Amino acid sequence: VVKKANDLTPFVQREVKYRHLAHRLPLEPGQTRIFYLHLSDVVDRISSPNFIALWSEAAFAIHDHDERILLGIYYGIICVMMLYNLFVFFSLRDRAYLYYVCSMFFACLWFVFYNGIASEYLLPNGLFPSGWNYHRSNTLIVSVTWVFMLIFVRTFLHTQIYAPRIHRLLALLIAVNLLFAGIVLVDRYEPILPLSYLLISIKWIVVLATGVIVWRQGFRAARYFLVAWVAYLIGGFLLTASALNLVPITFITRNSIQIGHALEAILLSLALADRINILREEKEQEEETSRQAELRAHTAELQAQAVEKELQTAQNLQMGLMPSTPPQIPGFDVAGC
Repeated sequence: VVKKANDLTPFVQREVKYRHLAHRLPLEPGQTRIFYLHLSDVVDRISSPNFIALWSEAAFAIHDHDERILLGIYYGIICVMMLYNLFVFFSLRDRAYLYYVCSMFFACLWFVFYNGIASEYLLPNGLFPSGWNYHRSNTLIVSVTWVFMLIFVRTFLHTQIYAPRIHRLLALLIAVNLLFAGIVLVDRYEPILPLSYLLISIKWIVVLATGVIVWRQGFRAARYFLVAWVAYLIGGFLLTASALNLVPITFITRNSIQIGHALEAILLSLALADRINILREEKEQEEETSRQAELRAHTAELQAQAVEKELQTAQNLQMGLMPSTPPQIPGFDVAGC
């Protein structure tokens, strides 16, 4: 018996209606059988959620049920955070919130493919359009995600003020990601795959260094950003460690980057909320400075009016001491000028 499947197999044609590839094996309790697994390509365990495991049908059903609940919690958190930051953007017209919503959307889209949800709900009759595969779609989505994330980092952390050199470096990384996205769209993505994975590591380190530098410059919201990014970074590290068999492959380690992303979304929302507090404090300080300036100007005006009034009074007193008509002296004509 030969069974075949890959990422291009439509969900409706799969033997087991599951978001990842699965097959039923004719194995009874206590029976010993030999099965051969042939992989037609090198399995990239970091970029693909597929892994080999044997389940009884009852245990598999429980496992799938528990995973769906946990995945529902994750996507619920991300949707709430996206709507929250979108409403804040429409209220404040601060583009940092819009950039963050866009980066969360594309990151969430990547996880939709990573979790196999796209094959089940978005494209059940075929996961990828003609000429597309997992690596091509993955590279495009990751590139676009990083474009919006790096723009958000530049805007949110005010790198143009606090870290001008890193501000230019982030602009260069944005341009490289746009270039990668363009290369993927014209179907020349194979040569850049190794470079794209290397570039991801560089971007993680650059963003982390940016948060540290801006935080040391005294920007208060950078501390929340730094904690959020470290949580995301730990998630990515655990996923890589599980792929290299450094830690056991469990639901937590296999979805650690997703858990880190949810924590990052919550913590960055706190950072964005703190940004609102900072803006409000700056506005109140500006208003207080303006009131103080107006008060000083009003005081100076009153002092000027008082001085002018005193001068007028002195002039009136002086003029009051002067005779209003020339004195009358017999034999003389007296005149004043």
